[in-house]
Amino acid sequence: MALFGSLFGPNLLAGEYQVRLIKGNDTYAGAFELVYDPASPYGAADRKIHHDVAMQLYRLTETLAWCYDALNDMQAQASALIGQTKGKTSQSLKLLSQQAGARKDQLVFMGGDGYVNEDEALREQLSDLYRQVTSFPGKPTRTQLLLADYMTKNVEGQVAFIQQLQQTSIQALNEQLLKAQKSPITLKTIDAFLQDEQ
Repeated sequence: MALFGSLFGPNLLAGEYQVRLIKGNDTYAGAFELVYDPASPYGAADRKIHHDVAMQLYRLTETLAWCYDALNDMQAQASALIGQTKGKTSQSLKLLSQQAGARKDQLVFMGGDGYVNEDEALREQLSDLYRQVTSFPGKPTRTQLLLADYMTKNVEGQVAFIQQLQQTSIQALNEQLLKAQKSPITLKTIDAFLQDEQ
């Protein structure tokens, strides 16, 4: 579900931009220049900080989307293999599915009716901070800067959790699954995920 705060990308910086419009076999090229309002009270340094923080939050949103996708894949693949295996392997798959599901629930709030934000998880908090930063052209507040750093550490923690599972539980499970001639659990890299999204 899309959140209002994440509907729009970051603003472009001032500068000259090239444009290409392709219509059938015809290509039209041009250029335009973006300039800041000279009467604006926000200086270049403040705008640079604003842009850097907006991009930081934008990239965190992409990384968080990969985390959710990876955990969702992990849970789905483990659940599908539970009935095809026995003993310790089946128990390990159940545990992995539960771990992935519990971590996934920390990232995104999926309750409510889809119209009213009744609760918050990490995605909702990140989206709201992104909205606050991008809707004001000046330097973010000290609180917003601290929150951006907190969100960065939190998302990095989610990535580390997934990587740890890949290097421990999933690696051990895959060895057992291959011995049992079952498909191993595989996850997309973040680069592959972002490429697919494009």
